[in-house]
Parts: sequence; C-alpha cells; structure tokens
Amino acid sequence: MSISTALCGFNGTEQRLFEGIFRVSMTRQRRYGLWSEGTDAAPDIYLVKQGKQEGVDRWRTLADRFANRDAPVLEIGDAQTQGWKGLSEQLGKETPFLLKPISATRLLDTLDALVEAHSGQPQGVMFDDDVSMEELNELDRQIQGGVASGPMRGKSALVVDDSASLRLQMDITLAKKYGMRVDFAADGATALRKLQNREYDITFLDVMLPDLDGFEICKRIRRDYQSKAPVVMMTSRDGRRDQLKGVLVQADSYLIKPVSADEIEKTLLRFLA
Repeated sequence: MSISTALCGFNGTEQRLFEGIFRVSMTRQRRYGLWSEGTDAAPDIYLVKQGKQEGVDRWRTLADRFANRDAPVLEIGDAQTQGWKGLSEQLGKETPFLLKPISATRLLDTLDALVEAHSGQPQGVMFDDDVSMEELNELDRQIQGGVASGPMRGKSALVVDDSASLRLQMDITLAKKYGMRVDFAADGATALRKLQNREYDITFLDVMLPDLDGFEICKRIRRDYQSKAPVVMMTSRDGRRDQLKGVLVQADSYLIKPVSADEIEKTLLRFLA
C-alpha cells in the first residue's frame, strides 16, 4: 500500500528531507511517497508548512482541483511564527500539528495515525503513547452503539498531548462515547492559542510537551486567562515532586499513564456530572 503525500509550501531542501524519510517507509507495510504533479490521481495526504500562506493556498488549489478537502492535512513547523493564524483556524477544521525538528519515526507515526483516523480504523483501550491496533479497535467496537446522552454530552474538552495515538484514543472516547466537543493541541503554543479564544469545560494536559511543559501552561491558564475550569495533568512519570508541582500551579487532578478508560470516566463524572 503506497500513500501519496502532497507538500505545500516547503522548499527544495525540505522536500529532499521528506523524500529521504519516505524512502525509509518502503520497508514498512504502509509506505509513503511524494505526490507527483503529473498524475491524475488526487493526493492521499497534504503536508502544509506552518507560517507559509502559499502553502495554505497550494492546499486549497489542489483540494479544490481534486474535490478532496476532507483528505487528511498535517501542519508542520516550529509553532513560533509571529502573527500566524493556526491552520485549523484558516481551514475551519481541526488540523494536527507536528513540531520541528522532524524525525522519520515521528513523522511516519503521525501519518499512520492520520490515515487510520481517516479510514475509520483508529489504533486502543488504554490511554497511552504506545498502544496496539487490536486495543484501539476494541475501544472503538465498545462504543459503536452510539453517543451517550449523559451529563457530559455537549461539554467541551481540550486535549493537549504530542502523541497522535493518544489524541486519537481521547477523540474516540470523549467525542463518540460521551458526546463531547473536543479540540486538540500537540504543543503548548497551540494549546495557549486555543485557550485564549475559548473557555473549555475541562482540559487534559500532558506534562511533557515539545515546547512548554504542562505545568507552565496550567500556570498561564490560571494566571493569564483567569480560568477556573478543571485541568487534569497526564504524565508517564509518577514522582511526588511532579504531583506537588501540579498542586502549586493549581491543577485539579493528576493521572498517571497509561490511563484506563475507567479513570477517564471517573474524572469526567467528578468534574462535569
């Protein structure tokens, strides 16, 4: 299976980097390659460079040409471009973000997660950074009966985590099972932009992020945005020092990864019921 990927807004050096990474994927079951301008087939995935309006314009041109605006889009950049409106805002839909520097593993794993989400075959039952396809399919099967009509329906959540697979797991559970409106951020800068623009009923916040750590983000939520909505820290570390830091920045709860579905449900019932 080969997946064609259109690059939007990247220069020649960056294109060669992607070519090298895609060559690595040739040894995998799911392979990626650059989309060719000369083909009549539509790109399967679009990669758009952050901060480059010509990248967004290129995406629009191709997506309109092939009538596939619903194809997966991944924004790539450094999250520091001054005055840049996030791609999600420009496109009017939730768009994942990958922070530079790009590694082959991170890029290919993120693309895999996008393909799986788009095809309706997401990767889990434990909320962790590394889960099996069997676990994710089982989670999806468990909640195929329909969206719950309980007290969480219609509530809003922000999930801040740089793991694409964990974000997919949270999306499956929060949106499908509990009927919540969910936004996502893969780094601190994106999270702060979203928090500045709206108030969420609850925020799930990873401690270890590519730019700002979760404690700094939580501190800003309380200090700069004066938000009293619950903030739930998530981490793979269980040290008492981290839990103390969470208390100092006024976090409401602290979950240790891997987080079970039961723990997520208890947390939602505790703060939103």
